[in-house]
Amino acid sequence: MSLLNIRKVMQGLGRGTGADDPSPDNPGNTAVGTTFSIEGINLGYVDRYPADQCAMDIFRGSWRSRLPVEGLESGTENFFEDYRIRWAIETLGGLAGADVLELGPMEGLHTAILAEAGAAQVTAIDSSVSAFLRCLIVKEVLRLDRARFLLGNFETYLRDTPARHDLIVACGVLYHLTDPLAALLDMMRVADRIFIWSVFYDRDLMSADDLAHFRGAPSRREIGADSMTYHPRPYGPATDDFIGGIRRTAAWVRKAEVVALLERHGFRVTLGHKRDDHLFGPAACILARR
Repeated sequence: MSLLNIRKVMQGLGRGTGADDPSPDNPGNTAVGTTFSIEGINLGYVDRYPADQCAMDIFRGSWRSRLPVEGLESGTENFFEDYRIRWAIETLGGLAGADVLELGPMEGLHTAILAEAGAAQVTAIDSSVSAFLRCLIVKEVLRLDRARFLLGNFETYLRDTPARHDLIVACGVLYHLTDPLAALLDMMRVADRIFIWSVFYDRDLMSADDLAHFRGAPSRREIGADSMTYHPRPYGPATDDFIGGIRRTAAWVRKAEVVALLERHGFRVTLGHKRDDHLFGPAACILARR
């Protein structure tokens, strides 16, 4: 396949994620990635001895994660030892034989932790083409035979899938959604164990600089007997290294409302690693079981 044709395929993948589809509750809230850039990605031929580093070098200089492989050049952040995922696994007593659904795997290092902890299957869904391709590379490098990576919108999967999973892992994704109440209700339909790490809206704990990022008046979202207040926060201009949600604006929610919703639906909630001074806002781990 020629480089020109590869560009066309990649651009088509970018559109296929729903980039031009309006949000049902906000028709103007189109996707951040309405076009797909491949600047900085090596799409030529590789005239070197076949090795894992050849695959890693497709995204050379733009990896965030440091892979636990001696001598392999990757990123700098040690997501393979992420305290958030480790805490969830320890609190659950392990994952032996579990069928895990992971939302937003980014570069697949959390997936590797879940597999290492004994999960029988990890289905990981990401809407970012770049993240999906990186996950496929990590799958090969770390030999993640029990992981399956899917490209697409996990909110659509949660809404429409007839499948049930033993555990949902939603680490760093809730604050990127436009309709978190709907997503949470769908999570509760799909699994009886849910792990969430997120940053939350809290006017009393946020700095003036943090609050300045929010635009527009809060709105009350209602689905059946459940409701939640949304605080709209738009993204800045899209960049090649953008990591976030599909739409241009996300809806942040309060931690207390998330906990109350889970408890109202019969979940027992355990909180951990609360950090009011997190770089992106007040943060916490939430593990819900029923």
